[in-house]
Amino acid sequence: MEPPSLRPLACRLYRRLLRVWATELTEAELAQPAVVFCPHPDDEVLGCGGTLARKVAAGADVRVVFLTDGSRSHPRHLDPRSARRLRRREALASCAVLGIPACRVRFLDLPDGQLAARQAELTAAAADILRCHRPSQVFVPSRFDGVCDHVAAGAAVLAAAGAAGETTILEYPVWFWRHWPWVSERGGPLRRRLGRTRDAVIGAVRLFGRFRCAVDVRPLLDLKAAALACHASQMVRPTDRPDWPILADVAGGDFLACFTGPREHFQRYAVRTAGRRRREHR
Repeated sequence: MEPPSLRPLACRLYRRLLRVWATELTEAELAQPAVVFCPHPDDEVLGCGGTLARKVAAGADVRVVFLTDGSRSHPRHLDPRSARRLRRREALASCAVLGIPACRVRFLDLPDGQLAARQAELTAAAADILRCHRPSQVFVPSRFDGVCDHVAAGAAVLAAAGAAGETTILEYPVWFWRHWPWVSERGGPLRRRLGRTRDAVIGAVRLFGRFRCAVDVRPLLDLKAAALACHASQMVRPTDRPDWPILADVAGGDFLACFTGPREHFQRYAVRTAGRRRREHR
């Protein structure tokens, strides 16, 4: 286990370096229309909630697309139909807090946990959406999240991105943050500790090498927290169900704390037709 003072010190150092290293989205860029693709309800808040609220405030047309129905979040407690309905209500409430009305929210209702198996269907649906709205910016989960639905979502949308003509992709990290120093490292077998050290090094290289775009969300942290609270099934454990998992359980609460920082970070690059990447922006 690392010394108790080292992790917060490293987090502060990383944030200071990112503040210097990353380029902020301009007000003009914040005002550009965008489509946000989310593997599950709550990803819109965790990954880019403050940014979406800033875009809405800047007058941008922001549309959110939820790809899966989120029905597998609590399989021991909720049947798929009940979970689907609950998570849809939570998603609409969250988007409303961010300033995005229900008419700009769409649910594809693909099976939770199965996006990789529905890649062709997802790519076709994303292409239709992008052709319809022609957004200047497309938000997708990071390829480095390491969660199957997140990785599959990003790959499918990127494959479809050429349908919108030239557009800017902004990959937002969610599960990417689950490494040191953002979450605590515990003891364990040597192999596991070495693996975590490797993940921390790789994570740092990717963070500073790829996530070089940022948005200051400090004035909107309370709003972001209110939007996240709308996802009560992910945030609040019922008193009569002590085994109900919530986000605060992940890494002892360290993971959830990753989304209360002063800035949201993105990997930004432009694509041309056929989904080819043109160049990565600072």
